[in-house]
Amino acid sequence: MKTVVLALGAILILCGLSWAGKPHCRAQERVVIRGRVVEIKHPIAVVAGEDGKSYRIRLGPYWFWKEKGYRLKEGLFVRVVGIRQGRLIFPITIETEGGRILIRDDCGLPLWRHR
Repeated sequence: MKTVVLALGAILILCGLSWAGKPHCRAQERVVIRGRVVEIKHPIAVVAGEDGKSYRIRLGPYWFWKEKGYRLKEGLFVRVVGIRQGRLIFPITIETEGGRILIRDDCGLPLWRHR
């Protein structure tokens, strides 16, 4: 009888997990930076923020940018929404006058890992 109860319990737990849908993201504070791109040495771009600070933006692999047709040039005004880790900003999106560049999903996971 214990085996049947344990088996039913395990089935209910597994069903519950599958119904729960997408796993929840770990809460990560987002930062928003506005400024001009002053240097690009892939995979790092440096943005001179409107607040007078300099930000190092981790762009991700070059092949991903090439595959998506993304371009970033020095002198462009950008709005970066990302996650700060130490001295680097890991962008979720980079908005330019030409459109939006998507780098990570809402959970902060790199899009190149979703292939």
